[in-house]
Amino acid sequence: MTKQEQLIARRARGIKRGRRIPRQQRPAHLERAYATQLLRIVDRVREALAPLLAELPRLLERNARARADAGEGDRLRTLIAEALGRVRGFIDPTQLDALAKQLGHNVSSFSGAQLRRQIIAALGVDVYASEAGLAAIIEGFAAENVSLITNLAEQLVSNVEGATTRALANATRHTDLAKEIEKIMGVSKKRAKLIARDQIGKLNGKVNHKRQTNLGINEYVWRTGKDRRVRGTPGGAFPNAKYSHYAREGKTFSWDEPPPDGHPGEPVLCRCGADPDFNDLLAGL
Repeated sequence: MTKQEQLIARRARGIKRGRRIPRQQRPAHLERAYATQLLRIVDRVREALAPLLAELPRLLERNARARADAGEGDRLRTLIAEALGRVRGFIDPTQLDALAKQLGHNVSSFSGAQLRRQIIAALGVDVYASEAGLAAIIEGFAAENVSLITNLAEQLVSNVEGATTRALANATRHTDLAKEIEKIMGVSKKRAKLIARDQIGKLNGKVNHKRQTNLGINEYVWRTGKDRRVRGTPGGAFPNAKYSHYAREGKTFSWDEPPPDGHPGEPVLCRCGADPDFNDLLAGL
């Protein structure tokens, strides 16, 4: 038994078995906050593209009269290069890193508070959970998300460039191109929301995993959102998912032996959580 486990045992003597352990909550408010920040970046990219978008009707009208006009192609490339320059101007890696780290600490604090509630409910005392390894997890989260945000912005510019280039080559009407660009903007906004949900879920799962194993908790109980979006839910949104998270609800898993698609939060867009199993710690009391 580790020193941490011995401390828990000493403090928890006399605690009655069968105490109700509250379920951990998902940091949905932090997902929404991150999504809002990413959507603002998409809006700033639109602003960076404004000079190009304003000139497109003239470029397309002239190009319709003179197909494959080299001058129009040069002007398009200039406008795209200027837009990309403006985007890179406000995509500051240092600021993005600071933003991502602050978000990472917020997720870690939320996750820690959730685990603390469960520890107090199970043991009757607030036992210190080691923070060893958490800094590295947050550093990794920040680095990955700086890359994701940069790619989100630059990919949006690239997609608009591709649509515009095709429109010039095919003498597409401006109204049709405008619709395609709006679709591109919509896809970018949807991707921003998915990044926020996926990344916050993954980080929450990782810090919860690290804190539990730091405490000497070897197993956890799989928890789902119990709604139609849970993978494998009969009649739900994803009834034929390869791995059914619906079937895992309430089952115990070892931190050392993850399911085929990973622990809660690890699969893409997974909203599940891992409640600690205190049985090993309580066994010797």
